[in-house]
Parts: sequence; C-alpha cells; structure tokens
Amino acid sequence: MGKQRYPINIVSGVPGTGKTSTVNACLDATIPFVALDIDWLLDSANGLISIDNNIDIRFASRTWPAYNALWLEVMSTHLRNGNIPVLFAPLTPVDISQLPDWCESINWLYLDCPDEELVRRLQLRKWSTTAIQGVLGDAERLRVLANTEAHPTMMDTNKLSTADLVKAISQWVTGNTTCPP
Repeated sequence: MGKQRYPINIVSGVPGTGKTSTVNACLDATIPFVALDIDWLLDSANGLISIDNNIDIRFASRTWPAYNALWLEVMSTHLRNGNIPVLFAPLTPVDISQLPDWCESINWLYLDCPDEELVRRLQLRKWSTTAIQGVLGDAERLRVLANTEAHPTMMDTNKLSTADLVKAISQWVTGNTTCPP
C-alpha cells in the first residue's frame, strides 16, 4: 500500500492584505483547521542560519526555498496527527516548485484588497514609498496569477470583517479538504 497523500491549503496575499490579522482571529475562533503563520518560525530559523554567518532570512532570498520546505514539513506533522493545517504566507505556486512526496496538491486562497486600502495599511506600518510600490506590483502579479488558475479563490479583505473572513476561510477549507484519518 502506498504512502498517504494529502492536499494542503495555503492562504496567500501580499503584505497588508490581512493574513496576520486573520490568523490572530482564527486563534480566538472555533475553526476546523490549524492556522499557521509563516512568520512564527522566523526568529528560530534566523537563529539556526546565523550561527556561522550574519543572515536575516527575511532578506536572504536564497534561504526561502528551505524555509518554505520547513513549513511544508510542519504541515505534514499536523496532517499525520489528523489535523488540517492552513498556512498563511505570501507564497505563490512559483515559490513551491516541487511538492513533497506526501503532498497531493495545493489549494490556494488569495487575500486581496483595493490598492488604495493596501497603501493605507502599509503607510500605517511606516513602509517606505519604494517598498509600497513593490508590494503594489506584487499584488498586481498575484491578481494576474489568480485569474489564470483553473479555480481561483480570492477574498477581498476590505469587504469582509475579520470574523466573516474566518468563517469564509473555514468553509473554503472544509470544501477542499477531507480530515486526515
């Protein structure tokens, strides 16, 4: 008998679209999945890679494939324990070019909001104009990518309250994933 393979769920979006706010709301809600924020292991991962050199994983793109693979394995541990993990991360299918053996497929849900709202949110974080322009370019690329997928799922975080967003994501997860044995 072959090894069990599972689909996984990733909620994506550029910075400022509401991933962290939504994860925090998930932690306070009764949900049918385990919410995971890709930022939760940044400090520990930085500690591992900074032992012999001065690298910050946030800015060292060469470390991102290994960091993404680490998170996929974290998701695998949840699946083996009978839980449905959902990773909230600014990833796209390009960022995960090869699926692990245990992964059947990836279900993508993209969070988005109008550019004006995105600019407002990033300005509140004191982001530079250059950084904001970069995010706006990434947001446009993500919208194009989502529109080229066979079954794109996008949610406008400007139209849904955080509580409604958690409910909608819960419905999306249960519609895409059967609970592991």
